[in-house]
Amino acid sequence: MNEAFLILAMATVTFVPRLLPFALASRLKLPKFMQQALSYVPIAILTVIIVQSIFYRDQGTSGEYH
Repeated sequence: MNEAFLILAMATVTFVPRLLPFALASRLKLPKFMQQALSYVPIAILTVIIVQSIFYRDQGTSGEYH
C-alpha cells in the first residue's frame, strides 16, 4: 500500500507542473504585438535545427570529429 501511495504522489508531482501552464495559458490574453512576435518562433527554431544539422553532421555523440 505504501508503494502505491508513493507512485501516486510521484505521478501527481510530475503531472501538475506540466498541466498548470496549459490550464493557465487559456485564460491569458497576449497583446497583438506579442502574438505577432511569437509567430516567428517556429520558423526560427526550424532554421536553427537545419543549420545545426548541416554544420555538425559528422560529429559523434562523444564530441569527437570523424
